[in-house]
Amino acid sequence: MKLRWTLFASAGLAVILSFSLLALPVGCGDSDDGDNSLTLSEYCSAAINLFCEKRIACWSAAALAYEGYSTQAECEDAFTDTCPALVARWQTSIDDSRLQYSGAKAKTCINTLRGADCATFQQDTTNLFSQCQGVLTGMVGLNGTCRFLSLECGTGMWCEPSGFPEVTCKTGTCATAQKEGQSCDEEQGVVCEFGLKCVAGTCTGPSGVGGSCGELVAECEAGLKCGSDKKCYELVRIGESCDASGAGGDLCDGYSFCYNGTCTGLPKEGEACGGDRPTTECWLGWCKDAVAPDPGSCAALPKLGEECDDQSKKCQEGRCDLTQSPTICVNFKALGQTCEESSECETLVCHPTDLNCVEEYCP
Repeated sequence: MKLRWTLFASAGLAVILSFSLLALPVGCGDSDDGDNSLTLSEYCSAAINLFCEKRIACWSAAALAYEGYSTQAECEDAFTDTCPALVARWQTSIDDSRLQYSGAKAKTCINTLRGADCATFQQDTTNLFSQCQGVLTGMVGLNGTCRFLSLECGTGMWCEPSGFPEVTCKTGTCATAQKEGQSCDEEQGVVCEFGLKCVAGTCTGPSGVGGSCGELVAECEAGLKCGSDKKCYELVRIGESCDASGAGGDLCDGYSFCYNGTCTGLPKEGEACGGDRPTTECWLGWCKDAVAPDPGSCAALPKLGEECDDQSKKCQEGRCDLTQSPTICVNFKALGQTCEESSECETLVCHPTDLNCVEEYCP
């Protein structure tokens, strides 16, 4: 269960950590001392502890039972391997003077989030997480060299990878990001600041309850879901009542669906899927042999060497090789091996002319 729980919840933990990475102006950080600050490792561990504390306190018993744990210790155990690699990446950028860390702001961030009630923690993230800005500050200025997605750039900028919009290079240049109301064109590298969406050529902020949303309009704020009528509603979680026939349709969170008036977790291995249930999705598996109106059964994702579903193209590890018949789960290709597409490579980068797997390709 450890792997499955980690995959399920990692997005929620990422929200806690990511809001502390919002870039602020280049400058000196706060002086950190003693009990008023946290080391990098302590900060990462505290974020995991906080996430699990809130999960236990704020989610329904039905949701926790579905996720397969009941104590904070069991939740934290799922993330024991998260911090070392994450902290190492942060430390590399700090050592290179690309990031600056404030242990004092880290402690303020954790204490502020821990003091929030469940409703605020689940929904009012814009104001709540503003207390976490400046834990890690980007130190690279305009046109400076940065590592893609590391948020090493200063305020109002983003790291545009070499060759954008093709993302095959891990390094790039700090470029200006557009503010709300300014024009944008993501294909040309004119992107919006973090938290904004490019809508019809204009940077647009997220919508609150009742606001417009959808593919061609704004997204909803955290804790909300875009309903079938293209308006934002509060999420309904596992075990809570729902009405899929209402104006917003199925408002259950991404790992559940409205079934017989209650948000129900996606079926797991061996359980029925499809048929009279309004979903053919499964909990980290795939729905096998579902032919309407008859239900199918959720099967575990295939292992290496086993046949994979050519529709879902998912494997427990490796990739689904669609060139074989039947399609089979195979290992990703290692550095230097021949390839035709980047999806074949462990690094996810196939050199466009040499046709071999490379760490990165910077045109």
